[in-house]
Amino acid sequence: MIVGGSGERRTLRIAAELADGCNVPSDLETLDRKVDVLRAHCRAVGRDPAEVAVTVLDLPVVGRDRDDTWARVERQRGRSPAAAFARRTNAGTPADQRDRYGVLADRGVDTVFVALRDLAGPEDVAALAPLLA
Repeated sequence: MIVGGSGERRTLRIAAELADGCNVPSDLETLDRKVDVLRAHCRAVGRDPAEVAVTVLDLPVVGRDRDDTWARVERQRGRSPAAAFARRTNAGTPADQRDRYGVLADRGVDTVFVALRDLAGPEDVAALAPLLA
């Protein structure tokens, strides 16, 4: 069972006691804090923190190259400024995402669930293949 939520006192404690995994936000500042709190709760309940996988749900904007990425940002941003939307959605190429996921792994993330905002067909999923390399 994976527990998700942002409550540090209750939700992360429940995850430490009962869950196989805990889904937390992927922004680095929040991630670091949540992982630290989760691990502290695990130790407090007598559980090895390594027994609770850390996961994130990521909804990036992924383009084939820089131009395609910015075209996707422009189509999806709505009223948000393009640069802010790009930052918030970690817009980039598959190589950019792979590098970012490496950083998340270095910070304790075991699994990244990826959902594409503009999934139109199999070619969009195939474009993520470099993430697995």
